[in-house]
Amino acid sequence: MRQLNLLPHRAWQRQRRTRDFYRLLIATLSIALSLVLLAYFLHAQQQEKMNARAQLLGHHTQALKQKIKALTAQQTELERMELRLTALERLQQQRQQTTRLLHDIAALIPPRIVLQSIRQQAQRVTLNGYADSSEPVARLMQQLRDAPNLGRPALQELLHNPAPGGTASGNTPSSSTASDSTTAEQTGVDFRIELELTPLSETSAAPPADHSVRTTRHLHPARGT
Repeated sequence: MRQLNLLPHRAWQRQRRTRDFYRLLIATLSIALSLVLLAYFLHAQQQEKMNARAQLLGHHTQALKQKIKALTAQQTELERMELRLTALERLQQQRQQTTRLLHDIAALIPPRIVLQSIRQQAQRVTLNGYADSSEPVARLMQQLRDAPNLGRPALQELLHNPAPGGTASGNTPSSSTASDSTTAEQTGVDFRIELELTPLSETSAAPPADHSVRTTRHLHPARGT
């Protein structure tokens, strides 16, 4: 019977399987390394995009902060301007009210009354003056009550004093006696009236500019000492 030696053939198969295994291992490692590199590249690219977006958002955030800061400064300046405008409007209203007050008082003062001072504190006005009797004072009180722009006048003080010109001098005793009797009969009064102003309406007209004529029409000489 003829015998065959199969050992070299088995050795060749073993070597071929070994080469195939290493080839497969190298291919697997190459594919795995390629996948890892591809994943790293994609991750790096995604990270760059995220960083770019974050930087863009940061720039927009800084710009918005600057705009908010500018708007806050403008709002503060606007509030200051509103306060100044309110103060100017209040000052203008007080000026118109004072002008209207002087015009009304000049038109309402009856004859035989001399105003010595006019003081205004907010809406309250104090009139100090002199009259030759209490009758003009009563007439002034009535006219102040009837005035539409003046409200609630109150007579706070009424003092009787000698009228001006009571110490006239003469050369004869008869003239001196007559002058003394006239001085004793004539008396004047000092008065103090307090009243409140009504607020200015939007449709109130400005007073005429020639009210100084009416004011000076009722002025009298000062009292003698």
